[in-house]
Amino acid sequence: MGYTFGIPEYALNGSSLVRLSDDALKCVVFLGSEFGDDIVLAGTGFLVVDGKAPNQTIYVVTASHVARGLDGAPIGVRLNTKDGGFRVQPIDRPDWVHHVDENVDVTALIFDPPAWADVTVYSTAFFATDGKMETKNFGPGDFAYVAGLYRILRDTRRNIPIVHTGHVAALVSDHPLPVTDPVSGLVRHAHGYLVESRAISGASGSPVFVRRSIKHNILDPDAPGKGLRAVTSGSVWLLGLWQASWPMEPDMNLIEGVNLPKDVKV
Repeated sequence: MGYTFGIPEYALNGSSLVRLSDDALKCVVFLGSEFGDDIVLAGTGFLVVDGKAPNQTIYVVTASHVARGLDGAPIGVRLNTKDGGFRVQPIDRPDWVHHVDENVDVTALIFDPPAWADVTVYSTAFFATDGKMETKNFGPGDFAYVAGLYRILRDTRRNIPIVHTGHVAALVSDHPLPVTDPVSGLVRHAHGYLVESRAISGASGSPVFVRRSIKHNILDPDAPGKGLRAVTSGSVWLLGLWQASWPMEPDMNLIEGVNLPKDVKV
């Protein structure tokens, strides 16, 4: 038996709990300006549902700088189809709703996926809110996934999201971080998290999932009556979206050790 999207229930012996489910990848979409039957790729978005049918609303969520980079012009949402290809759903007048705090690089657009689209939607019930971060005991070192655009493989018959894996490096939501707006160049102070993960240009707006760690007491065979603490993988929650890589170069040891190009960002 597998596990439901967002929270695991059972896993067969030998199953991997560190793999991100296929459903998580299917909520990822690509955004850009219309270009014939395709789009000029601008960034990544993902589908979110709030509420339950019939009183539910589905949104495309992405980074504000991705939407603003499209200059409010007609856009296209590139979706995979159920017959194995892709199609573009055009939106002539996208009504993006930006966060009330301009320092928060997130925006949303009400979107009704067409019947031909092979997609999933991620429920707001599995957002890693402040309360969930505390009660689920998330912390530095927990496994993280960035599911985003892979622009190098854009000329394919289907969208191919790629999963960048890493971990939560620091939970510093109570301390403003200086981040640079890629469009305006302005430095703003925002509340967010630091995730250590490899990512490339085009990942902006990607959903970032975090998998909680669960501690279990197990019997110590060498000390009857005493228990050991074992850490296992738990449920997946939406931590946020990828805003940008840190605007600095990695140190020379990293560049030389894994043969990274010098223009790679942290």
